[in-house]
Amino acid sequence: MIQKTHNDAIGRAAAWLMLGIAGGLFLDLCAKEILRTFSLQQFVLVRSLIAIALLLIIAPRFGGIRSLGTANKAWHALRTVLAIGAMFGFFYGLKMMPLVNALTLGYTAPLMVTALSAVFLGDHVGWRRWTAVVIGFVGVLIMLRPGSGEITFPAITVLIAAFCYACQAITARKLGSTESTLALSFYVVIGPLMVSVGLLDRDSWIDPDTAGWALFVGAGVCSVLAWIG
Repeated sequence: MIQKTHNDAIGRAAAWLMLGIAGGLFLDLCAKEILRTFSLQQFVLVRSLIAIALLLIIAPRFGGIRSLGTANKAWHALRTVLAIGAMFGFFYGLKMMPLVNALTLGYTAPLMVTALSAVFLGDHVGWRRWTAVVIGFVGVLIMLRPGSGEITFPAITVLIAAFCYACQAITARKLGSTESTLALSFYVVIGPLMVSVGLLDRDSWIDPDTAGWALFVGAGVCSVLAWIG
């Protein structure tokens, strides 16, 4: 009975994780299309506002508004700084690079999580996972081809974003036993939202049409799925 309960918990966790991954992938597709027309700061601003509204709507499902209460303000502040690096770094690269290149570099984040989990969480990684990490990074080097001019500023920003995202994942794991899912998802939006407000000016705002608003709403929904998952 205990084993069955444990397996059920792992199954539910995997399902939520896959939901988060799917949300992230569809977010990237929406973002690539949005960034063809709109500025990065407008994208981050509108997406963040929509995501906050959606998180507040679904708050009762995850413990209500009171679950946002926390005694770990410093950790959440760190996570929102990491979110600024992850969000602006990745989506800047996504705007400037082909989608497949940005995604390939962005998905070095799981490799970084594996390595960082051994250092900061004391997780047992094992030689098979370490081998996969090394092979993965060798693949990134082959793709970037150091010395060939392929290491561009957008590529570097995506790699920085991947590192920030990996650190976010590690901190989420560390705080998972004391913080609600809603709190872990909500506070990471605040930093990017504030930065986007500071960067936005009249020249970087374009009034969206119906299709534009549909993409922004889609990006907001996918963001929430990614964070909650």
